[in-house]
Amino acid sequence: MVKDRLIELQTLSGKTNSSRSSDRRTSRENAKLLPDEQQTSLESFLNRMTEIRTIVNQLESWLDEVRTFHGELLLAPATDGEKSKQLRAIVEEFRATSFVAREKIKRLDHEVNSITKLHPEESHTTDFRIKRNQIRSLTRALHDVIWKFSEEEEHYKERCKKKITDYLKIQDITLTDDEISDAIDNGDIFEKTKGILLAYSDKKALFEDVKTRRDELFEIEKVIRELGEMFVDLSNLVLSQGEMLDRIEANVEDAVDYAEKAKHNVKGARELQKKARKKKILICILIAVLVLVLILFIQSMVCHFTPIC
Repeated sequence: MVKDRLIELQTLSGKTNSSRSSDRRTSRENAKLLPDEQQTSLESFLNRMTEIRTIVNQLESWLDEVRTFHGELLLAPATDGEKSKQLRAIVEEFRATSFVAREKIKRLDHEVNSITKLHPEESHTTDFRIKRNQIRSLTRALHDVIWKFSEEEEHYKERCKKKITDYLKIQDITLTDDEISDAIDNGDIFEKTKGILLAYSDKKALFEDVKTRRDELFEIEKVIRELGEMFVDLSNLVLSQGEMLDRIEANVEDAVDYAEKAKHNVKGARELQKKARKKKILICILIAVLVLVLILFIQSMVCHFTPIC
């Protein structure tokens, strides 16, 4: 059953419906604390990423189920109460679980950023680049599945409105498109059709069908708004992660440039050192020659002016 899968997933995520609000507060509070060594280790990090990826995969599975239900409900001649109930359950599960996934990703992102702020040298390590790339990849995956779900809901909403409009026209209810739209939005199909010759039972059936689909549309619009806010939040997160990676890449490139310059400077210094050593040797030889010449000159002068020699 759909609900059973939600309970299993919530158990995996450490969430339950009764404690979701307190867990959200706890998540925000814990995100402010420095992660311990076990949390920040690469192995632990990858395990947590695997957990989140499992949740994202479940969201994609629910998206496929929603598409199937949408197709079946649109093909049905009248609303199917049981299928509509199952669809609403899946949509609610998708909404709640996507929030859990977003909070987990944001917490991981906060932890990694906290490490680099306290220890900037960590941003140049291989572990950090792996973590940053994994977070960005998973954020994009969640971002994409939420976007696809919102698109599917929006498309279904438009097809529902068209189906209601077509149904009213088939019943020879000569209303303008604006009047039909108002009837759908306000649910006053009895008021709009009071001058039209329809049996009470037919009009009641028409009202119930339109009302059911109208309620579905309101639920869809609510979910679209909530997922839209989440979509914007994830878009900003992806953007900030991109800027972070750009800064890291720039720092790495600068470090490479500095290393190349340092290597060149060291090579130049060695060349200068060799030249200086040669100059010192030449100077020493020159001084020795000058001293020897001076000694010979003094000796010749002494021998010239004295009978010692």
